[in-house]
Amino acid sequence: MEFRRKYTGRNNGDIGMSCREAARLLGCAPDTASKALRELEEKGWIRCEEKGYFTKKDKVATKWRITSHAVGLGVDMGETREYKHWKPTDEN
Repeated sequence: MEFRRKYTGRNNGDIGMSCREAARLLGCAPDTASKALRELEEKGWIRCEEKGYFTKKDKVATKWRITSHAVGLGVDMGETREYKHWKPTDEN
């Protein structure tokens, strides 16, 4: 839901969300938020477009794309809906 709140209709593929921000928004530990982001990506709901980084000088959040929405009003990329192809395994 937090990705949808950050989605403006024009910023898909450029939605910034770090593990620390997700943890703050969800009220959980950063490790738990990181695990949740990985799970959303593994199941095809979101895709990392640009990996973020954290240094003493810079804090840049990872840029995400919601797979159920187009990028660039559908001109750059249509919705990929990768979640439709996810199948649970014995581990899930």
